Amino acid sequence: MLLSAVSLGLVLAGDPVQLSPEEQRAWDRIGQSCVVLQSGGFPTGTAILLDRSGHFMAHRSVVLSDRVEATLRSGKKVSLRLIFTDEPTQLSLLAADKWDEPGMAPVTVTDGAGLVGRPMLAALPTGPVRGEFVSTDRVGVVQPSKRYVPLSEIRFETPGQRFGGAMVFGFDGRLAGVLSATLKETSGEADLSIGRPLTAGTIDDIARAQASRFGPSSMTVGYSLGPEILIRVVEGFRSPSQRPIHPSIGCFFKDILGVGIQIEVVMPNSPAAVGGMQVGDVIVKAGDQTINTSQDLAVFLFRQKPGTSITLLARRNGMGITLPIVVGRAD
Repeated sequence: MLLSAVSLGLVLAGDPVQLSPEEQRAWDRIGQSCVVLQSGGFPTGTAILLDRSGHFMAHRSVVLSDRVEATLRSGKKVSLRLIFTDEPTQLSLLAADKWDEPGMAPVTVTDGAGLVGRPMLAALPTGPVRGEFVSTDRVGVVQPSKRYVPLSEIRFETPGQRFGGAMVFGFDGRLAGVLSATLKETSGEADLSIGRPLTAGTIDDIARAQASRFGPSSMTVGYSLGPEILIRVVEGFRSPSQRPIHPSIGCFFKDILGVGIQIEVVMPNSPAAVGGMQVGDVIVKAGDQTINTSQDLAVFLFRQKPGTSITLLARRNGMGITLPIVVGRAD
């Protein structure tokens, strides 16, 4: 399924969620690394602590200026300045002025294992919202970079609020996602079969379909950056360069309906060029994965780590060829 990311509005006030004892313990753990962002005295979203020196991460949609105010769970306020925004994911790195909060702990990121069917809490400025993971194999386009990325699908209760860049946690307190798109509120099942294109024009239709429920409230379907991408960004923000390293092989391609994807451009001296790729090659397989569309190859590549060796199977002038490529890094 392909999701074209939808712009989300600011969080609106809503009734507080009544938490079970287990949910309250989880929320208390989340509060050790999570803060509420404000701009002009108005809450815009949440951010999470990355390290003991006071670096935070937030979705760019909730960072409304180069300097924002953050409120800790204790009620204390700190000033954060924007350092960098990672364009492919729209996640931003911020730094606190004069940080000295030993009671707060840096966040850890889940590896994504066993997420499907597990409960979660989305952290909004007004409090937690409960939900569950439905899938970790969706595909979406992050705006404005227009990069294909792996997404997790989440269904959560809708307490009369909208969600923009909300941090998503498991009950163990580990970061499991950052909401980057949502469907409209629905109390029915959404037809989200793999392979069906989901664009802004189809969202209303899908949101009206019938749904299974795990709670008493109406449901919203949301989409989050996949855990493997979050790990990459967090590690990059924590590194000396403070920059995530994303993969690249240096080529551009387009769909060839029913055949695969065709290479249109190979950058000089790129990993693709070194591996023998040529303009006109039709890629039909990457590793063990069959490549039917551009999004298949784009997501396969985005999941790789720079330095990893991959094998692409292609057709050139009617002949099958193998292209061994060492994944590079995007500049």
